[in-house]
Amino acid sequence: MSDQPIRILLIEDNPGDAELLEVMLGQVAGTPFALECADRLAGGIERLARGGIDLVMLDLTLPDSHGLDTFRKVKARAPSIPIVVMSGISDETIAIKAVHESAQDYLVKGQVTSQLLARGLRYALERKQGELALLRAMEAEQRARRELERAHEELKRTQAQLVQSAKLASLGQLVAGVAHEINNPLAFVANNIVVLERDLASLRDLVRLYQQTDATLAQHQPDTARAIHAAAEAMDLAYTLDNLDGILDRSHDGLKRIQQIVLDLRGFSRASLASDAQHGVDMNDSIASTLNIIRGVARDRDVTLETDFGPLPPGACYPARMNQVVLNLVTNAVEACSAGGKVVVRTRSAPDGALIDVIDNGAGIAPEIRDKIFDPFFTTKQHGEGTGLGLSISHGIVQDHGGRIDVESTPGQGSRFTVFLPAAGGVKGAVADADQTVPS
Repeated sequence: MSDQPIRILLIEDNPGDAELLEVMLGQVAGTPFALECADRLAGGIERLARGGIDLVMLDLTLPDSHGLDTFRKVKARAPSIPIVVMSGISDETIAIKAVHESAQDYLVKGQVTSQLLARGLRYALERKQGELALLRAMEAEQRARRELERAHEELKRTQAQLVQSAKLASLGQLVAGVAHEINNPLAFVANNIVVLERDLASLRDLVRLYQQTDATLAQHQPDTARAIHAAAEAMDLAYTLDNLDGILDRSHDGLKRIQQIVLDLRGFSRASLASDAQHGVDMNDSIASTLNIIRGVARDRDVTLETDFGPLPPGACYPARMNQVVLNLVTNAVEACSAGGKVVVRTRSAPDGALIDVIDNGAGIAPEIRDKIFDPFFTTKQHGEGTGLGLSISHGIVQDHGGRIDVESTPGQGSRFTVFLPAAGGVKGAVADADQTVPS
């Protein structure tokens, strides 16, 4: 035991009993006690509120409280302080109930000696300290278990991120190779169209010169003239000559679209393989390139993909990671829509940053799962159709940029995911393996 006195609060309305207990405690050798008294429950609770009490000795029958309610009120006010019940009546039923409700002891006045009283008080303190130590150990074990569970979930999430990072790097290399293979034949097809346009213009002029000799040819070689006329009628020569410019214009337009797709693929592959934050990023251009990657999926599902881009200030970000966020959100939106649905990707500036909205008129999100959609491995898809990491990873990427993702959804009407990115200074120095595209 410590050399410091054990500070006891005696709540007892009988001055004689209080004086006798004080005398008995004073007769105990080797154990210093400091006794304070209160003759009402209210006064005792007021003293407990000031702190500094090690143990309470409590009479259950007081002027302002009676029975076990007296004990319960003191326990509620000082749950960590041991309480020894003192009573002038030897009532086994009350004693058992008091101990059952965590009283440390039940002593009958007039039946205890100084030594028994001191030993009982010391045991009460030791038992209470043991209870508190056990409680602290249990709480520490629970905290450790929760930390272990969180660490396990984080480990699984990190493992999944590493796998998806490798997949993304492979995808970037594959896309770069495909873009290169398309670009080579595209280049000579585009050159051939230019040559063809020039030569067709010359051939068209030559045909029209020959048409000026129709009368002479009919006079001198009627059979040849009739054969030429029949062939011209069969091919609708006049329409063909007039339509050549339109065919060439549409061919040029198609080639330009293919060239743009190749550029988008190459930009996407470079972003997928990049790991550094970049400054002055035009998010509208980056989003547009990313959407071109998924337009085919939307078209196959008969979902309209629209854009509504507002002016955005150039920002600092990890382009590959933000491309993955947009790709994840738009992929989820398209998959939430039935045939004939619509997804709108809208950007606009905010006073302190930029906003990206992904809006769909699909199935919506049920209220009971809305708080879980950003949890790792949570998914509503069939087994094997999703990992449950898409939204979780997207949420982490946006947080790494100092931003946030908000969601509004009405079941049966659709959802709106809003990404906020701060104007500057929000990019954290996170590692590059957050780059991943995962269906959620």
